[in-house]
Amino acid sequence: SKQKSTTSKKQQNEQQQKQQTTADCGSAIRLCPKSSDLLISVHVRPGAKISQLTELDSDSIGLSITAPPVDGQANAAVVEHLAEMLGCRRSDVDLQSGAKSKDKLLRVAASAGLTVESARQALQLALTKFKALEMLANETVEDSDDDVPQLSAHALAALEEFYTDQHQQEKSASVQPAEDWNLSQFWYNEATCETLATEVEACCREQNRNSPSEVIVAFVSCPTLYLHVRKLRLNKQQSVDNLHLLEFDTRFASWDDSYQSRFNFHRYDFREPEKLPANLLGKCSLVIADPPFLSEECLRSTAFSIQRLICSNSGRLILCTGAVQEDLAAKYLNAKQEAIQA
Repeated sequence: SKQKSTTSKKQQNEQQQKQQTTADCGSAIRLCPKSSDLLISVHVRPGAKISQLTELDSDSIGLSITAPPVDGQANAAVVEHLAEMLGCRRSDVDLQSGAKSKDKLLRVAASAGLTVESARQALQLALTKFKALEMLANETVEDSDDDVPQLSAHALAALEEFYTDQHQQEKSASVQPAEDWNLSQFWYNEATCETLATEVEACCREQNRNSPSEVIVAFVSCPTLYLHVRKLRLNKQQSVDNLHLLEFDTRFASWDDSYQSRFNFHRYDFREPEKLPANLLGKCSLVIADPPFLSEECLRSTAFSIQRLICSNSGRLILCTGAVQEDLAAKYLNAKQEAIQA
């Protein structure tokens, strides 16, 4: 009787798991049952003329890609294109199943910081953009008076919808400029920002005790950390006038995070390390730098800039880079690796 009861309970659990799996399959975007990762069902059409999202329904998303289904090219293209549409790193997306099928299941790591809703919104924006561009290509008409090409009413409506969606996403407090892989951009996640922000504030308190003058902080090529520290201070009604961002990406120059406060942006290019704000030379009590490329040239140039920015006697440096740069960091900045408590 005991064995029969155990068997019956096992069958019930298996049936419940089967029902749960069946229910999950009805959603194109869903949470992974055992983690905060996202699962996305994709129906792929390889060998297309253009790579675009073509459909977003309840069961799967439709994706056309130019890559052929040969030697894993299509699978790699699907991963790359999905990551681009979601605004996350390629390393956050991997193929779970369907390597040899047009119906694929992809996983988006929780570290990408996406929810089911934010992923759906990002894909909806990509689909709206595709439809708008499709109408631009196919639905232009000629003006009868001067033969100047005009957009049809349908194309204008689609464009208006796309720009409205785009504007709403850009204004959302949770959205920041998407990573640009050509610039080797990889934004910090919330946990990393919190850890580094704690270290920044600790250094600032120490510098305040040792110096009567204002502690000037320079964030070199780490815009997401700058935004995080700035937001924390503004929420505490503290001044942010002494925080400065030196960054190549000019999208951060006009960043609007709903705070009516000073935004200190200075365009910085490590390939021109001598071009620095005159008012910051030798004045920075703390410099936080994250050279965008893991190369000696990039670290050497960034080090040159740091040495010109930082106070010669009491300045502190936090250098965020890969472990493979440890010897070069010691060579150019006399910096050594230290563990930061999370």
